[in-house]
Amino acid sequence: MIPGHRTMEKREILEILKRVYDPDYVDQSIVDMGLVSEEDITIKDQEIQIAYGLTAPMCPFSAAIGLMIRNRPCTAAHHVA
Repeated sequence: MIPGHRTMEKREILEILKRVYDPDYVDQSIVDMGLVSEEDITIKDQEIQIAYGLTAPMCPFSAAIGLMIRNRPCTAAHHVA
């Protein structure tokens, strides 16, 4: 852990991810749609791993959703994998 930085809680991460939307469903976040939940989040040291579901097999936006998750500003001290 980086001195002066605390580890984020899963509920805090979910709050951040409530601002990530599937491009096909812009009125609901990926959290509201059930594509990511607390069980999908793993926190170890300063790395956060997030597994997420898709709205359909072969979803054309799967990579875009992954990038939106990765680029959410959690904190400068955390790495999202």
